[in-house]
Amino acid sequence: MGFDIISPNLPQKMYQGMMIEYIVKPIWGFKMNWLTEIIHIKEYEFFC
Repeated sequence: MGFDIISPNLPQKMYQGMMIEYIVKPIWGFKMNWLTEIIHIKEYEFFC
């Protein structure tokens, strides 16, 4: 699956509450806008 991050000026480090916008291409030729919110993060281990 291809995706392009379109959020401007992302910080170097993830944080709780961070919003990230993408264009995802789950099927060839089909594009969708997607928004992700980071709700929990444990640095260097995982994020939700």
